[in-house]
Amino acid sequence: MKRMFRRTQWDIYADMLTKSLKPVSKSSFLCGCNLSWTMLTKHLSTLVEKGHIGVKTNQYKVFQITEKGKKWLRVYKQLNNF
Repeated sequence: MKRMFRRTQWDIYADMLTKSLKPVSKSSFLCGCNLSWTMLTKHLSTLVEKGHIGVKTNQYKVFQITEKGKKWLRVYKQLNNF
């Protein structure tokens, strides 16, 4: 039987930043990061507020990682490999 583990807040942020390397919608985050709507809105608003993910509005909102977010993701990956 496969052992399940709880992701930390940092793991969720890393998943979301990785997913947003290309422009994505909220529904893409839901499926790609395996989050509930409540958790998605909570974490997404934090990442946008901190400047790690940017918002663009065309016909609908799309989200994409910023340079600050890319830097955070690089540091996270380095620490995870440590």
